[in-house]
Amino acid sequence: MAVILAPHHGRLTHGYLTDRYGNDPYVWTSPFLWSHCHARSRAPSFGSATTGPFVYGHDAVFFVTHDQITKQLFCDCVFVVADVVPINAAAALYPPSHAASHYHFDHGLGRNPSHQHSNTTRFADRDLSFVPHPPMPIGNWIESHVDRRGQTVVDYFATKRRKNVRIITRRAQELYDRIVAWTDQPGHQRLSRLPLSSLQPIPPDYPAAQPINWHIS
Repeated sequence: MAVILAPHHGRLTHGYLTDRYGNDPYVWTSPFLWSHCHARSRAPSFGSATTGPFVYGHDAVFFVTHDQITKQLFCDCVFVVADVVPINAAAALYPPSHAASHYHFDHGLGRNPSHQHSNTTRFADRDLSFVPHPPMPIGNWIESHVDRRGQTVVDYFATKRRKNVRIITRRAQELYDRIVAWTDQPGHQRLSRLPLSSLQPIPPDYPAAQPINWHIS
């Protein structure tokens, strides 16, 4: 398993499609961080590029959000894995006043019970990872990249039940290139991070004690 489609809880915030908890993937800093959502269930080798297909020789995650209003599936984050480290070592790289210490690294001291068993952080490749803005719609053409199942990818991620990832089994690089081509259209962008203004309105469920320094990202 080297490249996956992973669902998360997207929400439109200040014009950006973001994780509604400001948590995972954490895309308000560079490199992006991924420690919790669907990360715990990945094999320890995920990120080591041991089996293909790959994106530029790396394992990768295409994060997707299903819009309940438009019924459309979007890719809103391309996360190409550069490094895998113990989560406490990763957290130690950020000062207590950093927003990532409040929103992302909420596993310690019982702050977020659902994240207490998170033990690994994956760092994104700064050059290959990005947020497509606006996010790219995904249609049934995605079926050519995955194994056939009872439900299409679009229908599966539209269900309200708890969802797992879908594995990209074919032409992962082509999918990456397609999203890059989307961001190359007029008025579109590849963002190396989201502005902190799109994070501030999201109240963290388990905030740290120290105040956040909104000037560092």
